[in-house]
Amino acid sequence: MNRGRRPEQDLQKAVLEHLARRGVPGLFTFHYPAGGWRSPIEAAIFKSLGVVAGIPDILIIHKGEIFALELKAEHGRLTPTQIETQTRMRAAGATVATAVEIDAALERLEQWKLLRPWRAAGAMGVSLRGSRRRRDRLRAVSPRSRSFSPRHSSPSVVVMKLLGVDPGIHGALVLVEINDGATPHLVDVLDVPVIGAGAKERVNTMLVRDWFAQHQPDHALIERAGSMPKQGVASTFKYARAVGSLETVVACSDIPYSIIEPAVWKKFHHLPGKNKEAARQRALQLFPAAHAFSV
Repeated sequence: MNRGRRPEQDLQKAVLEHLARRGVPGLFTFHYPAGGWRSPIEAAIFKSLGVVAGIPDILIIHKGEIFALELKAEHGRLTPTQIETQTRMRAAGATVATAVEIDAALERLEQWKLLRPWRAAGAMGVSLRGSRRRRDRLRAVSPRSRSFSPRHSSPSVVVMKLLGVDPGIHGALVLVEINDGATPHLVDVLDVPVIGAGAKERVNTMLVRDWFAQHQPDHALIERAGSMPKQGVASTFKYARAVGSLETVVACSDIPYSIIEPAVWKKFHHLPGKNKEAARQRALQLFPAAHAFSV
């Protein structure tokens, strides 16, 4: 029995061993110990001292650049906090990536030119021999082995599909693909499909379900909904029913989701108040090839 087995810890130890043995000269590698359980008081103290949640597992400084690598075992997924922290780190200029299993991690480090090739490491006198336990760990990370995430076809590319939900009867759904440190790619946009008319208008939940099944998002970000001032009772009920329908389809499709406050994402993008045009212009700045969706 392997009750105490922690695959991501084993993965991290193996990657660190490769960095120690095959890393290019001048690396400064470290781990930011922000994980683990803490009491509410301890968490508040650490937060006041500057501890940030969601920092990637391995941080590397080389030639004035900072690299951050999050490691995931098979079937592992980023949490909403990790996604947010990685986004903030990229915005600040860090090179950030997520790797599922050892092969993807090593290939990413080699792409960043932080690891010497296997042959070069041997030629420079870096021994890959050691204890049996260490040899077993290194054998597990041999280039001959290939570990694949069930949703993706390449061991070196980690793709996160994010679903954005603008709830309501006249809202929209958007799917954005994030490929490690690359520019996010807009995959598809769908106006919330409806059936009926007038007071009987409602979300076409079956069509939404099929759209989710087609794209298989990894995580959904749903904007928190609320009634508008002076909004009528019938209109409020119609709006709330649409919001509930969309949230239910997301949950029943087994898609992890987070509720996002409008003020949070608007502050992140420096958008004023309720100016929808400013939000539309910002979207076009981020996805210039998607201008056809803006009409």
